[in-house]
Amino acid sequence: MSAEDKIVVGFIDPQKKTISKITIENDLQKIYELLNCEVIEAVPLHNVGQTKRYVICDENGRLHEGKKYFTQIHDGPSIVFCGKLLLVGENKGDFTDCPYSIDDMKEIVEFKDEEYEDILMPPIIVKAAR
Repeated sequence: MSAEDKIVVGFIDPQKKTISKITIENDLQKIYELLNCEVIEAVPLHNVGQTKRYVICDENGRLHEGKKYFTQIHDGPSIVFCGKLLLVGENKGDFTDCPYSIDDMKEIVEFKDEEYEDILMPPIIVKAAR
């Protein structure tokens, strides 16, 4: 495996309330395993210049029964996520090394306490005009 096959990601574990940088294989299956999920979503954050920033999360994390361990990210839009998260960069459709320092991540990450109640907005159903 060459160096390009690995990336340094920001790893956020809301259960342990830790923020770190780790090196992982830049492989979709490895990301599923690390996040303990079957479907991921790459959510865009505030871009700085040409640097594109994303949170990778369990796309269905907020839909699971008995969900807990929430994190709110404040970078651009303020978004609540459930479960472990990865912070990455992006270049030409590929994930790249995390553009945040540990201190930067500490500034934008807010761990919710265990009493936090997640409120999902109901879906909007639009009926076609006849």
